[in-house]
Formats: sequence, structure tokens, C-alpha cells
Amino acid sequence: MMNLLRTFVFLFFALIFAACSADMDTFGSSDYHVLKEIHFEEEAGKPSIYASEHKIVVTTIDVPDSMDTWDSVTISDIDMSHFASLHLVDSKFKSFPTDSAELDSLAREVSYVEKELKEGSKIRIPSSHLVYIVILSESGKPAIWQIEFSIPDVVAEPSSSAEEGYSSSSAEEVYSSSSANLNSDVSLSLEFADALGVQVSGDSILVEFPQGTDLSKVKLDTAIIFRKSSLSPAPSSVTDWSKAQSFTVTAEDGTEKTWTVIAYTTQSSATDLQMAFQDQFKVNRSGDTISVKLVYGSLVTDAVLDSFRIPAGASISPNPDSVKTWDASQAFTVTAEDGTVRTWTVLLSIAAEDETVSSDKELLSISAEKEISAATVDTSKKTVVLHLATASALSSVTVTLEISKTASHNLQTTALDLRTEQTFTITAEDASFETWTISADYPKSSAAVILSFTTDDFTSQVSISTAAKTIDVKIPAAQAIQLEKVYFSATYSDGAKKTSPMTDYLDLSDGSAEIIVTAEDGSTVIWTVFVTVSTSAPQITAMSIGSGKVSGIIDQSAGTIFFNMTYTEDLDLRKLTVQSLSLSDGASTRDLEEGSAYDFAKKKTVTVSNSAGDSKTYTIQAGYQYPNSDFNTWTDDAFGNRNDIEYWDNGNNSALASTKTLTTSAENETVIKMESKSAKILGIGRFAAGNMLIAYFNPKNVTTFAMTGYDDGNELIDFGRPFYGRPQYVEFDVQYKGLGDSCDLYLLLENRTATENNGKNQFRKSSDVNTLVASAWYRATTVESTEDPDVVSITDAERSGYKTIRLKLQYGKPNSASPIYNSSVFATSLKNSEGIDNHLVETDSPDDFDVTHIRVVVASSALGNVYEGSVGATLYCDAMRLIYE
Repeated sequence: MMNLLRTFVFLFFALIFAACSADMDTFGSSDYHVLKEIHFEEEAGKPSIYASEHKIVVTTIDVPDSMDTWDSVTISDIDMSHFASLHLVDSKFKSFPTDSAELDSLAREVSYVEKELKEGSKIRIPSSHLVYIVILSESGKPAIWQIEFSIPDVVAEPSSSAEEGYSSSSAEEVYSSSSANLNSDVSLSLEFADALGVQVSGDSILVEFPQGTDLSKVKLDTAIIFRKSSLSPAPSSVTDWSKAQSFTVTAEDGTEKTWTVIAYTTQSSATDLQMAFQDQFKVNRSGDTISVKLVYGSLVTDAVLDSFRIPAGASISPNPDSVKTWDASQAFTVTAEDGTVRTWTVLLSIAAEDETVSSDKELLSISAEKEISAATVDTSKKTVVLHLATASALSSVTVTLEISKTASHNLQTTALDLRTEQTFTITAEDASFETWTISADYPKSSAAVILSFTTDDFTSQVSISTAAKTIDVKIPAAQAIQLEKVYFSATYSDGAKKTSPMTDYLDLSDGSAEIIVTAEDGSTVIWTVFVTVSTSAPQITAMSIGSGKVSGIIDQSAGTIFFNMTYTEDLDLRKLTVQSLSLSDGASTRDLEEGSAYDFAKKKTVTVSNSAGDSKTYTIQAGYQYPNSDFNTWTDDAFGNRNDIEYWDNGNNSALASTKTLTTSAENETVIKMESKSAKILGIGRFAAGNMLIAYFNPKNVTTFAMTGYDDGNELIDFGRPFYGRPQYVEFDVQYKGLGDSCDLYLLLENRTATENNGKNQFRKSSDVNTLVASAWYRATTVESTEDPDVVSITDAERSGYKTIRLKLQYGKPNSASPIYNSSVFATSLKNSEGIDNHLVETDSPDDFDVTHIRVVVASSALGNVYEGSVGATLYCDAMRLIYE
């Protein structure tokens, strides 16, 4: 007997060692990237986590009176896979999918901030209240999650995409994620006194000043950026604009752009040359020739240059002062400031004894190409004003003028820049001259029209009446609290601008405000902006229920609200108290009341209405995941082996030690490994299947020897545990090596009339009725078969080599081809009179029954309960998920 016992112990430890070895034969980087929980310092109650949809809903505490909203939140705790890291998404995408395959694809496509999110990290909340994060496994496998922040009394703006980034501020880092609606405006506009114009070319801003301007002394009037952007350094700190200056604009979403500002002066194309000689008698010009006559009796060989003059910024070659003798013609090249070149020929001669000289220097006429009316000439003030069609025509004017026959002038007659007034001289033969001033104007518009008007921070309907000079803005009632500062953008008629208010927002808290628009000609028009609050469509805007104060996920378009409860906090979904209820302005409902309890296990219909007679109907449901369905939390069993999961049970317990390895953990305690084995030791025991159950195994403590008298092993099990949810689908992530055997994966929802002892079947009386409310069953030799009628889809699971099997729960009678009819579920008699009666009865009216219990079986051999199957058949299960609709 002692030898037999030693053999028994040896086999037991051999099996345990084999199981442990199987868990440790894979080395390298971990693929695990499971996000279990994330918490924030500003949260009110536990966040709702929808693992199958990769969504988290966080309800914050009330916003302090000193703030308009929560701009950011601080991470207080993260529970995720060991070696995994959490990052903020920093790229855009069109929409956040719900399908697991599409989620996997999106996770691989998006980019994310390299720096990890950790406890203490701050995350900026965008106006959409949606933040996107990526959890990255040690091996680099990503999973994307959406976090929705529900902020009391603050309405989120619609979001269509996400764009993320982060910026640091002083000693703390603030991460931002937006989904979308964070502004990316990096524009920069500069206004200078006396500037002729500003042009933008790529990343450069070119500011033009009149010729001769000292750029080191120009003054900046205004630097304009979007109000939610920042600018560094401050342009007002620049004292010398003769050097290029760089400025960086950082948008609300973290986008940056560096602008280079280059100030320059207008380059003159003037190439005039004026010369004066000692003993000069007269001077005449003809084309590019300057003819100078000296007084009678003088000698050309003795000519002395008294002075010469060229335009500012121009140069001359050779230098006239370098000429030694003027008895031959001399050529001089004048190069203008802008590079224009003109060559002059200077000829000197002697006047005749009786020759006369004229002092005439009149301006006889002047005109401009494309002028709209004759020039205004004031001969007493020596001014000319040309009348052109548009402001743009002033920068390049072609002029024709007529002067006294013997006189000359130095006015540039082509490409003349009259954006600022210019001077020119008319010089007589006798070298006397008159200086004239020439300028140009154009018809200035008296239009002071607001062409467009938009509000920046909320959705509004805008109607502009040009005749009445009014703007009507209609906003949703929920946004009326923002009327003290309504930021706006507007466009105006050509040349017009807003001169009041000086700010870029209006105070519409009294219902109206004025905008003064000044036209190009200086006239002003007062526009009045009126705001009206639209009657709100009746809506449930926020709601929380249960002892966990769980916030509902509201889909306004679908009219649904779902509450992701916690099984251990709010087990009975039929008795959940409404903790808070927020309705749109003017809305009310008779179907819900704060402080009252309701049945949210089944879909509850709630109608909300307003005084205008509008109404909206919602379907509200609560559900939860069954505890530890991710199979990541293992505990020691009765034998001290780490093979149990709380709220679940398996056939290891109370069996011979040799069967202890039927069900074990694998993959670092993140997967169930169930293996079918032969337990025939000493002629005791039978074939046994590995399994994991929502049940109680052998609660009657049947001895190992007595178990041989049970022809149906299911009679040793008290199936089912309390449960009140009504999911629509169940998913299993599995891998199977059947060796010709078939695995079983099934879920049954039951109604039990017995209420004592939690309705356990081990205490069942003959009068107790257990009704099958819903079922989903998969039985096949592989995990890729779609033959069972409850199968919806089979796809690649997140874990490599695993399949996700989605089953639809059939409420009422099962599908006729369901494997349930090849089981003992409906058997009304026991094979062993001491066995546990787990049988169910069918119903055609499942809506008449509450769900009170759930039964789940995951087994490596479908017929393991009758001790049939293939030794070595092994089923791995990574997770079970319940999906509600």
C-alpha cells in the first residue's frame, strides 16, 4: 500500500511539474497589453469600462466656481499589464470604431506620444471631452482606447476626429488629446505704423515700408493670433526690425509654426542725374544726353564740376569728380536702388556771345494711365494729385507730363510708386528749378458691411440683415451660460474694419451687443447683434445609478442609455437607485425620479418632454461583466495550488490529486489551460476533462471513491450563480488542440423560483422551477467551425494564435440545431439519486422571466461529463466578454 501511495504522489507531482513547465517554455518580450482600470484625481465615482469596445467613461466632480470647466485631469492610478506602457495618441482619424478588428487596425495606424503616461501625469481635456490613448505591450503590440469625460453642467462639442499632442508648462507636464476639436490655428498677423503692405510667403511675413524708412525705429502696432494659441517671443519686445525676427505660434492642440518676419523698404528705380558746373550758362536735356553750355569767353578745357546729384540709394560710375578734362563727351552709368541702369552722356560747349537763356519751368500738363479723372494741379502749392481707380493701382503708375520746352524734369514716368507722395523738380535752362509734390488717390468706399459672422466656442445659427444692420444669433439653451464672452469672427466689406468693441468677444448676457464698423472713407455704421436661446429638444443629458454612482453612456441619436455596472457593487440590476438625473432646459419626465429604484435589467423605456410638446423616448439598460472573466486573477485552491479563480470553479477541486492539473493557469496567469486526461490510477477514477465553470463543484463533498457511482459528472456540480444581466452576445477568446475531440463553450441564463440559499440547486425542492431564459452554445472539433446556429462570427483574437468566437444569445427556446439538445440540460431524472438536479425547462415567452442566474461552461471535452473524450485534448481560454445592446 505504501508503494502505491508513493506512486500516486510521484504521478501527482509529475503532472504538476509538467503543467508548470508548459507555462514557462516561452521567452522573449511580452505581448500583453490589457488596460484594466485607470483613475483620475478629479473623478466622481468609479469610471465605467467597456472592455470589448475599448471605451472608458469618467464622470468628474463638479467644476470649481473659479473655473469654467476642467481643462485637465491628473491620473491617480493605472492598472494594466505588467511591462506595458500607456501613451497619448497624437494623430488624427475619422472615427472611433466598435468592431474589434477595426480597433486593432486603427491602433496600428495611429501615432502616439513617445513619453509614457504615468500616475501624476496631467491630461488636457479638449472641448469634445474625448481623449484617445494607446496601451503598448513590451513587444510593441498596440491597443487604442477612448476616454470620455462627463463634466457636470458642461456640454461637450461634437467631435469627428482626434488629434493629440502634449506641451509642458512650468514644473508640470500637461498632455493634450483631442479628438478633434482642439484648434490647430497657427496664424500670425502683424500691423505696423507706416507700413505700405504685408505679404505672407510660406513661413515668412514680408513687411514693406516706404523708401528711406529707418527700419531700426519702426513701431509695431498689433500682433494678432488666435486667442487659444500662444506666441513666443512677444513681438512687442523687438526694438530693431532691420534684422529678421523669428516667432513661434503654438496652437491649442500643440501644433507649432515658426514665422520669420522680414522688414524691408521700397527700392527706387530712379536713375536721374543732375550736374552743375562753374561758369555754367545753360543746360538742356534730350533723351539720355545732358548738354551744358558755359558762359561766353570761358574754355571747356578749364571746366570745373561744381556738383552732381543722383537719387537716394543709387550709385554712379565713374565718379564725375574723377574726370580731369571735359573737352570730350563723358559717359556715366547710374544704377538705381532696385538695379535699374541708365547711361548718361554729358557734353560741354561754350555759349555764343549773343545767346540767350530761358528761365521757363512750367508744368503744362500731367496725366496717368488708367486715371478715372483729370489730375488736380495746384500751381501755387506746386502739388499734383492723380485720380486712380483702385488702391492697388497706386504702387505702379505710368505718368505722362508736358513742361516748358527748354526745361527738364526728374520725375520717374514708369512704375512710379505713389503709395506715398513723391517729389520731383522741373529745372529751367538757367538752372533755376521748382519742386513739385505728386500723389494719388482713389475712390474710398463708404461700405461698412458685415459679410459673415461666426461664433467660435459653440454651435449657432446666424442670420445677417444688411438692410436692418442686424445679426441674429440662435444658440442652444445648454450653452446660454457662456453669453458673457461670446468670441466671434467676422469678415467685412473691402477697406472696412471693426473699431468697436476692441476685444474679440461680445457680451450678449443682456440679449444684444453692438459692433461699430468703420468704412474705408471713415464713415461708421452700428450693427446690432441679437441672441436668442433656442427651445431645447427634450433630452436626458446625464444620469447616474447604483451604489457605484455609475454614469450612463448616452447615445442621443439612437435614444439609448447604457450603464456598465460592477457585479460586486450592484448585483441586482432590477433594483438600481437613480443617483442623479440631468435634463435639458425645460425638459421633464414622469418615468424617472432621483432617489427612486428601478428595474434596469430589462430595457426600460423613458419619455422626456418639454413645454413645446416635443418628446424623446430613451431605452435604458444596465449590465455588467461577470467577475474575473479576463481570467487574469488566480488564487490558491483547497490544495494550496494556484489553480482557482474567484467566482468560478473547476473539476480540480475535491478530486484526486492526480487530476489537479486538469485546469491550470498559463501564459503568466492570464489564460486558462484545460486538458483532458485519464485519471485511472489504482483502478479509481475515470477519464476527466479540463474545465472552468460558473458553478460550485462538488458542494456535497462526495468522496473520490463515491464519485465512481456518478455516471453523469454534471450531477456532482451545482451549476449557475446569481446574475441579473440580459446580454445579447458572448465572446470567448480561445485556442484548441482537440485531437479529434470536441470542446464545449456555452452560456445559459436562467430564472429560478427559489430565493433561499441564493437559489442553489443543491437545495432545490420539487416545487422549484428553473426556466431557461436564453442560451448560446458552441461545440466543435476546432475553434473555426461556424456550423453551430448561435455562431455570429469567428475572427482572430488579440492574443496571437487565438480565435474570438462571438455567439448570439437565443432568448426563449434554443435554436433547433443547438448542441443543448445533445446535453443533459433538460433531463428531468437523475442517474444518481444523490446527484444535484440542474435541469431547466423551456419557455416561449422569455420576456416574462427575470434573469436570476448565469451558467457558463468552458471544457476541453464536450462529453467529459460522461467520461468520454480524447486524452490530451487541450483548450486554452483567454477571456469571456458579455456584449449588451
